[in-house]
Amino acid sequence: MALIENIEKLIFDAQNDRRKMNELIKDFLPFIKKCVAECRAGRQSREDALTLAMLAFADSVAAYQANKGAFLSFAKTAIRNRLIDDFRAEQRHTIRNVPMLTEHAESEGAMDWETSLSIREHERRLERASLRLEIEEVADMLSAWNASFAELAALCPKRKRTRGQCQYIAALIMKNEAWRKTLFEKRRMPAKEMCEIYGVSGKILEKYRKYIATLCIIQMGAYPGLQSFLPVDKKDGVIDE
Repeated sequence: MALIENIEKLIFDAQNDRRKMNELIKDFLPFIKKCVAECRAGRQSREDALTLAMLAFADSVAAYQANKGAFLSFAKTAIRNRLIDDFRAEQRHTIRNVPMLTEHAESEGAMDWETSLSIREHERRLERASLRLEIEEVADMLSAWNASFAELAALCPKRKRTRGQCQYIAALIMKNEAWRKTLFEKRRMPAKEMCEIYGVSGKILEKYRKYIATLCIIQMGAYPGLQSFLPVDKKDGVIDE
């Protein structure tokens, strides 16, 4: 418990001290191994996956800033992405080396084609597993807002222009470091400042605060799967509902 409570101090100390970095990796080895167990895919050996995960954890420590949210979620995402990238690189190598089906080697070619299809199906399963992990991580962060994905589906604005307004508000928050800290550390919308500076609707901020917070959380982290589901319509201004 003390390790978790002091995690930010330990991280910032380790960023400038190689010995402390090694100690931090050792202390969090059970966490890293758990990430490997959840994310390892394909033919990756456990040893290779663990090595990649430790490197990803160290990179997460070096790159971490307070505005990136909870460190463990940040690190878990980095580990997952490193293992997936490695697996996909291996897949691309395997597919490139699958011989084309020829008239003189029909049976061998058919077998290789089946192998290629099997690899692609495994990649689709991996993408689904990756999306599931993203949802679990974001759900953990949303719990601090007393929110859930089921609730957010009901709270999502039905009107396109209102969704655009929420995206605009989320973009403003993500561009402002002080507002990000207010959102992620105090779980509060910077309503007064946004209303005064940009004329943002206080009604929209209050009604869709959890939806806006979700947009910020997803944009903040490495969640490519969830980001692909975000609405893409943009607004240059703010429209009252």
